[in-house]
Amino acid sequence: MNAVFKTFLALIRLPGYPGISLAMFLSGIASSFAVPYTSLFGATEAHMTPVR
Repeated sequence: MNAVFKTFLALIRLPGYPGISLAMFLSGIASSFAVPYTSLFGATEAHMTPVR
């Protein structure tokens, strides 16, 4: 076994690690869909200028 695989196995055995890593992954996917549209919402619906 190489060192990376041993480290991965050690992390998986930590209590709560699989759940928090899944939550972080899904949060990143969700923000990659939502964040690019916040500037579009601010410009069209909230009538914000680039200074605001």
